[in-house]
Amino acid sequence: MVKSGPAPASGDISRIAYRTLTNKAADWDVFIHAPITMNDAAYQKAGLILMDSISGRQVLIGQNNEYSPFGVIYFDSLTSYGGGLDMHNFSLQPTFYRASCVGSTLTYYVSHDGKNWLQVGQTGVTDYLSNRPDRIGIGYNIASNPSLQSIMTVDCFKLTGPAV
Repeated sequence: MVKSGPAPASGDISRIAYRTLTNKAADWDVFIHAPITMNDAAYQKAGLILMDSISGRQVLIGQNNEYSPFGVIYFDSLTSYGGGLDMHNFSLQPTFYRASCVGSTLTYYVSHDGKNWLQVGQTGVTDYLSNRPDRIGIGYNIASNPSLQSIMTVDCFKLTGPAV
């Protein structure tokens, strides 16, 4: 469980946990179950993160209250914003996030139950990242002084495929 706030912390606060792929040229699939509770008072983002360790660029599949409750967004670093592939407003926020890399394509999904997946986007591997992702993990960033606590609990992280 990752928690934030209430203040006294100031500025950007980030927490990341990841696994480095043994063969980043091979295909992989990852999903996490991560209920996330955020407040609207701070700039925050949390969820599944795909990273390119050479350029430092990242793609986040998860909650982002800066621009929309859910999105597939990319960053030059966890504390910056580079753009978004697709933003969605769900009446009930998904708690399962998934990404798969097959050949030169990244596909992004969400689910409420971990069984029925909704595709929310698809990109080329290097559309947002400079190189094929070599680190897969979870991450959290708070970019202000939160007055209310935010929580991300990850109770399942499953990374499969020849790249692992």
